[in-house]
Amino acid sequence: MSSKFLSREDRITLALWYRMKEIGKTNSERFRDFDKKVQEIKEREWLSDEDMEKIAKECYEELTRVQGDMQEFT
Repeated sequence: MSSKFLSREDRITLALWYRMKEIGKTNSERFRDFDKKVQEIKEREWLSDEDMEKIAKECYEELTRVQGDMQEFT
């Protein structure tokens, strides 16, 4: 399973959701908003919890890699 089939917006949503979970911000209103969107993606794409977690991590790693590349050029 890969994040490549998801839209850019979905990949960013998953990356931010993953990061918020990682740093323990799961009680915030913003996290709950992201969590709702993630559940919609999960249902729409017929993904298991495990697949969703893996894809979210992949999206987060992709986003941080892109940010690092951009910082090199600025």
